[in-house]
Amino acid sequence: MKNLESRLLRYSKCILVTLFALASGCGTSDLEPQNVVVYTIDGEDQHVTFVSAIFSSFDIWVPYNVIEIDFNNNTSSQLELNVFNFEFQEPPNEGLLTGSYFNLDPEGTGSNGKPLCRDDPEYGEVCAEVDAWLRYKSKGSFWLIENDSRNSFNITQCNTKMHSISGDFDMVLANSLNEELAVKGTFKNVQYTVWR
Repeated sequence: MKNLESRLLRYSKCILVTLFALASGCGTSDLEPQNVVVYTIDGEDQHVTFVSAIFSSFDIWVPYNVIEIDFNNNTSSQLELNVFNFEFQEPPNEGLLTGSYFNLDPEGTGSNGKPLCRDDPEYGEVCAEVDAWLRYKSKGSFWLIENDSRNSFNITQCNTKMHSISGDFDMVLANSLNEELAVKGTFKNVQYTVWR
């Protein structure tokens, strides 16, 4: 009986050591919080209750990747963010390029430094109109992004192995009555689903 107790004690110690080794061997990326979103509208904090993000790849006229991120709160409001990379910009597989987006120059270069135009043998010069956009909807009203020099949007990290994305935005939106909203926020390690 004493021998059995001794072996059980040894096995339980081995199991504890193994579990500790497995837990401490995890990389820091596994321990970082996921889907951390903080944003304000006209300086007022928004309480995010649900975050969803989907990566899609399309081959329509100009092949492109897009990640759509939806931030929902408990007042039936939703902030929707879409970020595009076009095939000729050479984005990573199942991900997006890091950098600044949205403020486009008239020469057809996205603010992430990648071109938004290319020569196509079938269609001639092909240009994309936007590389990111934001939409806010609340109580039946919609506010869309304004072409405004005050706007900034950045992708600071896109991990194609973990399917997570981080960034920040500071944008002016307007509705059909030209009423403006200032929307500012950050998102960190938002997990996205790859949809095919």
